[in-house]
Amino acid sequence: SKGTEGQTLTEFTKRFLDRRKFMDVEQLGRALAKGGRYDEAIKLLDDSRASDDRGKRLALVIAEIAFDHGDFERAAGELEIYASLGSQNKAALELYAQSLDKLGRQKDLLGQLSRWLEVDRDNPVLREFYAQRLIEAGEFITAKGELDRLRGRASAIPLTILLYRKMNDPQKLLEAFIEVVRGTDRTDTVSEQIKATTEDPELLAGLAKAARQMKETDPNAYYASYVVAKLATMAKNGELSIEFLKRCLSDKKDPPDPNLYEELINLLWENKKYE
Repeated sequence: SKGTEGQTLTEFTKRFLDRRKFMDVEQLGRALAKGGRYDEAIKLLDDSRASDDRGKRLALVIAEIAFDHGDFERAAGELEIYASLGSQNKAALELYAQSLDKLGRQKDLLGQLSRWLEVDRDNPVLREFYAQRLIEAGEFITAKGELDRLRGRASAIPLTILLYRKMNDPQKLLEAFIEVVRGTDRTDTVSEQIKATTEDPELLAGLAKAARQMKETDPNAYYASYVVAKLATMAKNGELSIEFLKRCLSDKKDPPDPNLYEELINLLWENKKYE
């Protein structure tokens, strides 16, 4: 392409103009749909993407507009086109699952996700979404295999905790929580799973039992006690929290954390253990 003075545009400039073109088309399409002109919006987007291979990514825009309009069949079809491009977009996968739900085709989701992974093996967002749906469907063994492939990714940790919580496996769940708090505390990434665990008294009791069974020489014993103490505090289980805070402070960790002393003193006071 050439500019107004006959100068050849750089590749960067051409890419920028292409992006700008599709951004303008997207905005106009959304505006038309919002104004009740659904058919016009879809035609505009269809025509635009047909003019350039890079316009295929407009499939996501069409899917969102179609879903909002109640055209779930079109939405699902467009999202299948979008996923085939190898896009790493959890929102698009969520929308695809919702579209299948609306169509009564929930049973098709896992099979489709598996097929996409066969040709897009290095897509971590897709694999994480697949693992999450496997867990929700109770396909724990398959989910574990998918999570093993994601080992090392911080975003896989909440899914690992979800898996062992759903499996009701206190030992493995405790190990997963220890991994979160060791080194840099990343509890903010698993806040939802922490809350769910504190709302399950039997699971919390199982975690406490697993922590008690750890040998004092185990380097993870301190972290196990710390995890149970914190969960017990959130669950307002004063006795359990006091027990495991004492375990933390009796551990040979040097020097002991003064914040744990303060927390223990407050809990003892609240539980009328004045001596």
